[in-house]
Amino acid sequence: MPKQVQVIVPADHPTSFNMVVLEEYINKDADVTGLVKIQGVECTIFMFRCITKKVGGIIAALGILGIGESFGVIDVIDLTTTKPRLVNKKKKPFQVADRMSIEEIHESVDATLHMTFDFLGSAMVATLIIIASLISSNPVGIVAGMLICPLMGPIMGMTFGTVMRDWNMVLTSARNEFVGMVITFTFGSISGLLVAFFLDHLVEWGGSEMRGSSTLDAVGAILASTSGLAVGFSLSIGGMASMIGIAIATSLLPPLCNAGMNLSYGLVVMFYGTNKKNADPEEGWKWLKVSGSSMLLYLLNLGLIYICALLVFWIKGIGKSVPKSSLIEKVQRRSTQPEFTDFLDDMSEESEDEESEESEENEESEESEGSDVGLVSHVRKDFAIQ
Repeated sequence: MPKQVQVIVPADHPTSFNMVVLEEYINKDADVTGLVKIQGVECTIFMFRCITKKVGGIIAALGILGIGESFGVIDVIDLTTTKPRLVNKKKKPFQVADRMSIEEIHESVDATLHMTFDFLGSAMVATLIIIASLISSNPVGIVAGMLICPLMGPIMGMTFGTVMRDWNMVLTSARNEFVGMVITFTFGSISGLLVAFFLDHLVEWGGSEMRGSSTLDAVGAILASTSGLAVGFSLSIGGMASMIGIAIATSLLPPLCNAGMNLSYGLVVMFYGTNKKNADPEEGWKWLKVSGSSMLLYLLNLGLIYICALLVFWIKGIGKSVPKSSLIEKVQRRSTQPEFTDFLDDMSEESEDEESEESEENEESEESEGSDVGLVSHVRKDFAIQ
């Protein structure tokens, strides 16, 4: 997808001198085109279009100049299409590190990891759908529940936060994942109690979907690992639409629901008995083992998704301080040239002179105001005497 990049810098800022490097790069590069420069009174706006893999290097190069960090603004806009089409005219082979910029990936992840009302509501609704589907052995309902499940967002946040060393994001994502897990497990436990005490004579506990959600095997591990790889690739290239298929493949919610349901049901069967049969410690222990296997399956899927997504991020070069780019090298060389450093010195001296002039003007205005106040008070005294 083509991108439009908009860079806004103060018109009188020293770095505006070095923006000529960006102009030269854009004019020579076949994948960056349509440079527009708008000179205003207070700011200068640069706008251009480029392919996705160029955005990261451009943002990093501008960051060396301080744009987007200490001053200025960088906006990246998705373009549905552009005519004529923006294509890779140089026919360079695709590289392993081709991806969206770090800033774009961060926005995609940040939009899904927070504990909002929608997050909590989606977790509850998905849990109820999957509980009903597990009891009735309905695979279609389980797929529908996994589509709604929001637990993949915090997992993506933990993975991306780890590779970027953003520990605040990691902690926030881990907290939200834990909250979602508690909601799912609690609803599952309550449903197990309701079935054991009131509905056991109406349902057949332990259907095929319950058994499948507690099975630990190599197939499940491979499925979770490939899902983790898919998460990493989807985030790095902006394929958020493919996360729907990944959510179905990962099977996070059914094992967690199954763990809560069989835990409460097994305890009731072990100690009290249901409304259909008396207490049976042996059968109760069987359902408790199913609960433990389901919880282990959830934790295994979670860990494999996390590790494999980290592997993809490492291969893609996400987390490196500065990516390789010819533009970055040009900016670094240009910023160390004597004329640029002399320009910065001149600008700093001019700013100091302006500050001193402003301070002198302020002092003069304060003195004039003081004399005016003294004159007014003297007139008031004379008027009072008269």
